[in-house]
Amino acid sequence: MKTAIGVDIGGTKTNVGLIGEDGEIIDLLSFATSYSRPVKLKEDILDYIEKIINKNEDPVCGVGIASAGRVDYQKKQVVYATDNLVDWARVPIVQETSEKFKLPVFLDNDVNAALNCELQWGDFSEKQMVIFLTIGTGLGGAVAHRGEIIRGRTGSAGEFGHMILYPRGRDCSCGKQGCAEQYISGPAYRRRLKKSFRRENIRPGKELLTTEVIAQNIRNKNEPYYAVFLDMLTDLVYLLESLKNCLDYEVCVIGGGFSEYGALILHNIEEKFRNYNHKYSRRPEFVISREKNRSGVIGAGLMAIKEIEK
Repeated sequence: MKTAIGVDIGGTKTNVGLIGEDGEIIDLLSFATSYSRPVKLKEDILDYIEKIINKNEDPVCGVGIASAGRVDYQKKQVVYATDNLVDWARVPIVQETSEKFKLPVFLDNDVNAALNCELQWGDFSEKQMVIFLTIGTGLGGAVAHRGEIIRGRTGSAGEFGHMILYPRGRDCSCGKQGCAEQYISGPAYRRRLKKSFRRENIRPGKELLTTEVIAQNIRNKNEPYYAVFLDMLTDLVYLLESLKNCLDYEVCVIGGGFSEYGALILHNIEEKFRNYNHKYSRRPEFVISREKNRSGVIGAGLMAIKEIEK
């Protein structure tokens, strides 16, 4: 069985795994992303790839790297990254990885890689149009037509997080104002939650804003956590309806940290979408990512195997 190294660089955590050609994760290691220290991030990636290779006897055919930011797939370069990965575009990660391990290395946007993973399962590859939204540190997107990732002229296709949701709205790290990512993401949820606490004259300590506390209160539908969750989903549905008119997608796959809410998020999206979907349009199908936060690392490894087989 062919195996490859997959690397998924997230704004909070980076996964490095040994991936089989069937999409199986043979081994997986993770570390906190040094998002503001690009050289340290590069060194960590090289170190963890080496750890994976040394731990396993399976021969590795190549390395696939999935990175946030805008990626030139053909040139294997990150051409632009926001402050979620400070100065990352200037690091020649493909070249240095290839030189160190003497392996072919491939690079793609992290959400493209995640969608590449999802396309391996079920009948997604038979669909005319599939989109992927990842809701976590930021808001990322990807598009596939008949099983092939659409990247666009500059690698910017699928940058749904930087579509303008509220003109002249919140400043975004990309330099624009009102981008969807500023209203639909993990940091955006916390900002909304703090604002809700302030309205109630509550000064929340860190203990009220941890990922675990937030998740528990959303699942239990406790206020104000659940109300803020529903408000954010309303903005998400605005975005999904606009994308429906633009792309006429059949399936939307949802991944990232918020995919952990599973049926709860799907139920509310479907309920809200009924209010906005055009009466002459067939409603798309909404599903949770099969591999959730592991889809990026799997897709990165599968990308390397697929490219080597060409």
